[in-house]
Amino acid sequence: MARDPRRTAGEAVLADLAVDYLGRPGVGQRRMFSGDSLTVHDKIFGFVDTEGNLVVKVPADRADELAAAGAHRMRMGRGEAREWVGVPPAADDSDALWGRVLAESFAYVTGGV
Repeated sequence: MARDPRRTAGEAVLADLAVDYLGRPGVGQRRMFSGDSLTVHDKIFGFVDTEGNLVVKVPADRADELAAAGAHRMRMGRGEAREWVGVPPAADDSDALWGRVLAESFAYVTGGV
């Protein structure tokens, strides 16, 4: 089966953003969902889903805000995950939004350390 070009494009953006994190203590990459996930101390804080969205873990209230702005809630099992959202790429192909939400996810997962 051919790989979705949206996912390939999203993974390229995430790879560019990952450069800012990979030198930090405890940060690495792990293969998950047929793609690379960014992790910190073995906790995932970002990956690209099959449709090319950046999936991040943020506080539930921030997930609500992102969902109201066009992100979608991730489904885990039978229900929606309160803290996981998929953020679509920006219409102008800018990675600024992804950079901000990835930073928020990193801060949340690490407890702001």
